[in-house]
Amino acid sequence: MKARTRKEYYNVVAHFTKCVGHDPYNLSLEDTKKFYEDLIKKINNEKLSYSTAVMRYSVMRSICDFIENYRINHGEEYTNYFREFSLPEQDKTIKEEDLPSLKEVDLVLNKCLECNDYKAFTIFSLCLKLGLTNTEVCHLAFENVLLVDDEHIAISLTSSGNSSRKITRILELDKDLSEILDKYIKDYEITAGPLFYNNRGNQIKMRDTERLLLKYIDMINTEGSETVKASPKTEAKTIKASKKSDTKLVIKPFTMQSLRHIAMIMLLKGNVSKENVAKFGGITTKWMNRYERIVNKNDVDTNGEMSILSIKTGF
Repeated sequence: MKARTRKEYYNVVAHFTKCVGHDPYNLSLEDTKKFYEDLIKKINNEKLSYSTAVMRYSVMRSICDFIENYRINHGEEYTNYFREFSLPEQDKTIKEEDLPSLKEVDLVLNKCLECNDYKAFTIFSLCLKLGLTNTEVCHLAFENVLLVDDEHIAISLTSSGNSSRKITRILELDKDLSEILDKYIKDYEITAGPLFYNNRGNQIKMRDTERLLLKYIDMINTEGSETVKASPKTEAKTIKASKKSDTKLVIKPFTMQSLRHIAMIMLLKGNVSKENVAKFGGITTKWMNRYERIVNKNDVDTNGEMSILSIKTGF
């Protein structure tokens, strides 16, 4: 390791020690959260650049990886909790106009069904209602699927890493999404391993899902025959459908992350607390204001469900 790199690592550990009161050799989840939130606070107060914050967090994750391997090899327990978090993307402001409308998302879901691509329909539906990250949906395996009762399925999401003490969150699916996932598993005869594969027969990757989404957006834009209208496939139960239009719709390309953003917003619109939405989405409440800014523009009544989005299963 170069002298400059050693100095940088030393300074980062010094910042961590000053923040939590001790070095990272004994690391707790609370220590990690405190350091994480301190970085975010400094970014928001413009006392630390985003790139520097990312560097510090990356250094701590690497150092604690080394400590974890060392202690486990010597018969001791240690959990690198830095693997359980990641700093959000730099631009934390989400503008409503930058997100696709529900009608546009609905057109994509309909197009998947028209093309008999139930895999794409299922992937997009999971992200749209559960707010899964692209990484999470790509890494889903049959072993993550849990049976709650005759009508509901749940999925478990466990943090990555080699530690035996991992953080797991379990998300129960609404009836509509349970039916969608159950049909997909049966139709594609998934009995073990990854839920989703790419055309090459390998576990699907993030670039595969992004290309898949863009494929259907491009297909709709190329055909140019879709109209702006409300559809029964996807609807916000408490949002009135706009007047029908004969104008041809051109969908502005959006990403898998956009579907996650919509999911988080819809949970808040259903009057789920920001603390529960943050826990549901695997993030901290520090970043919930980005969604609340959009939600507060609208008066939306609660209907007692986790998400106000309802997706028809396509069969």
